[in-house]
Amino acid sequence: KAALAGERIERERAEAATEVGLEVLDNIYEQFAPAPFDPFAELMAGNSGPGGESESSSRPALSSETAALLESMLAFYDRLAEQNENGGRFRRKGARAKRRVGDIRQHLRQFDQAATAYRESISIYQQQLGEPGNNPATALETAQIYNEIGHLYPHFGQPEEAIQAHDQAAQILASTPN
Repeated sequence: KAALAGERIERERAEAATEVGLEVLDNIYEQFAPAPFDPFAELMAGNSGPGGESESSSRPALSSETAALLESMLAFYDRLAEQNENGGRFRRKGARAKRRVGDIRQHLRQFDQAATAYRESISIYQQQLGEPGNNPATALETAQIYNEIGHLYPHFGQPEEAIQAHDQAAQILASTPN
């Protein structure tokens, strides 16, 4: 009994440490993730907030190095998913973090890398969690990512693919139960 109790206590400590690590990692991604990229709003607002201050003043400076660092940290989610029974939860967090990397890359106008990160995020959702329509939250997230990809295609001179990406987002949302 004592050995089992000791093992249970150690497992609970390990789970608590994992939760703290996840919370810290999630907070790091939140700090660096820019607001959803909206090129039209950026043009209209002159890249300033309501009080005239720059949007970037409330967040740390974004750079290619920051995005690369955050991408390297994504491996933490993968390792947690492999080592835990509740791997789907960690994969969802990894997919969400990958999307944030895509948002950062898009904000930095690194459109190829943004598209790659977005596609990887969608792939994680589809492979690990089933079709997007099975879970409304996953469906919404996946549809939003398809819309972000749709915003990227004009930069590649591919307006038809942009329309297809936005149509894919609409189809996902239309097939999702309320």
